[in-house]
Amino acid sequence: MGCIFDVGGTIILYIILISTFLVILFAAIDFVVSRILFTRDNKMTQTEMKREMKESFGDPHVRGERNRIRKEMADTAGLVGPKAANLWIAGPGGMIGIAYKPEQSGVPMLAAKALADNEVRAREVAHENGIAIDNNPELFKVLITNGKIGQPIPRESFTEVAQALVRAGFSG
Repeated sequence: MGCIFDVGGTIILYIILISTFLVILFAAIDFVVSRILFTRDNKMTQTEMKREMKESFGDPHVRGERNRIRKEMADTAGLVGPKAANLWIAGPGGMIGIAYKPEQSGVPMLAAKALADNEVRAREVAHENGIAIDNNPELFKVLITNGKIGQPIPRESFTEVAQALVRAGFSG
């Protein structure tokens, strides 16, 4: 009878060990499968990813335009503003500042516009900084109608602006 209990105890011990091993094995398999299914089910679609990017970083077209404007502003940083002008062109009702810095830009740029009330202040700034003022109503009219601040001077006025820079004593 003692032998039956020894054999029975050993068999029960093996059954418990094997069942514990199988439970741990099936738990590990279940964990891996559950993780794979969870990851697959919660993956974003291409459309959802695009929408998420737009919400987080903005529309790519708008971002590109902002970057273009930022780069353009950085390129003309030292060429804009009344104090950046090397020469002021005066005309009826205002003045236009021309900035020509060959090391930054190969062509003269429109640095500032001083119309009506701002003309007096622009003249003061020009006199304080020793900047020449060229009275040229025709050139002023061309620059005021075709030019934009921070942009190169219009092509049709290049010769006249170059002559005005030379008359002002600018040698580059």
